[in-house]
Amino acid sequence: MLRVFDLETGKLKVMMTDLKTGQFTGSQETVYAEGADGAKLAAFDVNKVAGFNATNGTIDLGYLAMQVGGETVEVANGNEVTLHEVLKTADGSTVTLKHKATGETGNEIGYIYPIARDGMPDYAHAYAQGSVASDTEFAYDPGTKKITLPTGVFKANDEVSVHYCPTFSTYTELTNDSNKFASSGRVVVDAWFTDSCNNGDTPLQVVLPKGKISGEVDLSFGDQAAVQNIAVEAMSTICDQNQTLWKLYDYNENEIVDD
Repeated sequence: MLRVFDLETGKLKVMMTDLKTGQFTGSQETVYAEGADGAKLAAFDVNKVAGFNATNGTIDLGYLAMQVGGETVEVANGNEVTLHEVLKTADGSTVTLKHKATGETGNEIGYIYPIARDGMPDYAHAYAQGSVASDTEFAYDPGTKKITLPTGVFKANDEVSVHYCPTFSTYTELTNDSNKFASSGRVVVDAWFTDSCNNGDTPLQVVLPKGKISGEVDLSFGDQAAVQNIAVEAMSTICDQNQTLWKLYDYNENEIVDD
């Protein structure tokens, strides 16, 4: 399990419980002091880095928001989601939408498209919305959700492609702005490890006091379900005099003191 907390408020921002893979990383650079003949006289370790990489089996909007430097917003009575319907006309003259199209009065839908023989919209023969149906335009009645098709164009059982925006009582919106970037948080990773002595499972928790979330987004889908890639770089801060990159806790819940 992976959790990310806000650095300032301590509020939980991300919780992922479907981690498919996980990897802790770390490295450091060694600089050598050399003599005249190239012999190594001393070694100094510098530039220590650490991080955590993983893949999650589901897409978490909270983590995606941290990647793009945005916030998820609950939108009430919004109409920016575009639906697509393929409607079959029974008589060649009308079709009825499932939902009420909203937008500028008289232009709620904009265009409709006949479905071609290949099952795709015929983009070359788009028909615009008008106040009344004609041989070049269609009409829409918001009260009945009925579209009156262009006259003399469609026949019975023809299909029509319609794209429109209904009004939702609520939906969640995340905006990726070009001037906002990935954020940081307190990252907590919980995992189970096997004790080599007794072959039992023991919980370990790794905490990155300040983890920089990677802004690289790659949500690939198609022949397989999409997974979410997680990449966190451990950072020290001027507020932490110990310059802690991460802490590991090996604990037993039986040792919890509730008194």
